[in-house]
Amino acid sequence: MTDAASYSAQLSASLAARSGLLTEPHDGVVRLFNGFLEGCPTLVAEVYATTLVLLQPR
Repeated sequence: MTDAASYSAQLSASLAARSGLLTEPHDGVVRLFNGFLEGCPTLVAEVYATTLVLLQPR
């Protein structure tokens, strides 16, 4: 699997597992993807209310 395909598969699985945490109206904070723990240490995805934030920790 290529890196892009691997990231895509891991992101999809992570989002599916955490989709129940995003209820309407969403006004909290949810870490949708913690790359360090999920095998992609260069990516973190969080939702702050209605804003998706993608981080690339070094």
